[in-house]
Amino acid sequence: MRIALLISILGMLSMGVLTAGRSEVTFYSTRGEAFVLFVNGERVNHRPATKIYVNNIYPGRNRVNVRIHKRRGVVEINAPIYVDAGFASDYAISSGRNGRVKVNKVNSRPIYGNKPGGVRHRKSGGIQDQYRHGPKNHRLVHMNVEALLHDMSYLHFDDEKLGLAKSALRDRVITTQGVIRIMDQLTFDRRKLDFALAAFGHVVDKNQYYRVKGAFTFRFTAQELDRKLQYNFY
Repeated sequence: MRIALLISILGMLSMGVLTAGRSEVTFYSTRGEAFVLFVNGERVNHRPATKIYVNNIYPGRNRVNVRIHKRRGVVEINAPIYVDAGFASDYAISSGRNGRVKVNKVNSRPIYGNKPGGVRHRKSGGIQDQYRHGPKNHRLVHMNVEALLHDMSYLHFDDEKLGLAKSALRDRVITTQGVIRIMDQLTFDRRKLDFALAAFGHVVDKNQYYRVKGAFTFRFTAQELDRKLQYNFY
């Protein structure tokens, strides 16, 4: 009985180590063709784009569906990809004259802290670094809050959780309810305030943002949020 319990605990710990590893993937079209991307059945972008950035993707085997919009219709491919934990990877999407679509990994680099390793401003196979300045249509991609909460659950300190949550905001939009759920994972008001301020520019329903004040423990923190944003929610 004790051995079985020990094996179960070790399995849970190893799963936490694997899923907590942060991974990032950028997909781009080699011919500049707009496409729609699905990752594990979830639609990433609602409007066709030539480059799509996905963060907080689960390490390991993932399945992608790429739909390229052409004048004569839509061509698509379903393909498995393997994502390495702690790496940022680039995948090239190409379509031949025969209508076949291919998805190939062209670059992979380790992520150190909150920044990918290697040269930040570079061109590789026609793709330019998107980690700091993404295309405008990336702003229409919603954050995967469930995946983020899953990863945050393996972290023990507010600083670690806050860092992960803020990095997940990059090139994403989020709802007020999503912000509240993430704030509820933080213990201290100061960290909650930090995330609330960082998330405000990404919120799609700003008329509902007054609701985040209910996630604070102290009223003066909610008042500080008003002062920082120079916006009176009442």
